Amino acid sequence: MEYSGATGCSLVPQTLIGMMNWLLVLLLVASRLLTVNPHAAFLDSQEYVNLALSPWREALMSGHSPIHPGYVTVIKLGQMAGIYPAGISAVAGIGTIIVFYLLVKKLFDTRVARKAAIILALLPGVWIVQSNVMVEAVSLWWLTLATYLAVKQKWLGAGISLIMMLLTHNQMLVWLPLALGFGLLKKDFPILQLIKVMAGSILVAALVYAVLGQNLWVLVYTKTG
Repeated sequence: MEYSGATGCSLVPQTLIGMMNWLLVLLLVASRLLTVNPHAAFLDSQEYVNLALSPWREALMSGHSPIHPGYVTVIKLGQMAGIYPAGISAVAGIGTIIVFYLLVKKLFDTRVARKAAIILALLPGVWIVQSNVMVEAVSLWWLTLATYLAVKQKWLGAGISLIMMLLTHNQMLVWLPLALGFGLLKKDFPILQLIKVMAGSILVAALVYAVLGQNLWVLVYTKTG
């Protein structure tokens, strides 16, 4: 058998590069725990932390408009489990990076997925929200999970994730086309089914907001009410 020295040599750098990429991914995942800010220092973070300490009815219905019942629920459940709000952001960040990797791998391959996960994890805005007590860390998690489940055609899970995303932050409504875009990357994807799931999720989230006494028109068009 003829041996190609060039081919043998080229495999070593490629393997080494792959291992270094995996190491970088793991370091970036761990960074969410290493750089997390334990204090509710951003914007309305302290308000959400305080609400999560209140009884359920007050926690879900109170706060400035727009309210974030999905986020407060996650914080409240986390506190019941001994996980502080900052830890929730870190865990959501780790989950987002991992699920985003799986999503891109499903659509392309491992090499592309690795690079995409590294790019996502290094984005300054993403890193900031995932290292602080911020609602965006959890809403980004639900968006990523919903998109991944939709691409896998796990419609119930995708719908529940979309509902939680919209209840975490109503303005995530404008990010719904992103899930459609990822769906279109997959051959023979049932895009009409995804649209139906999205419509149903929007309806359920709107009903929950209405039950909680929110003005739906205000929720869509303004943050201040």
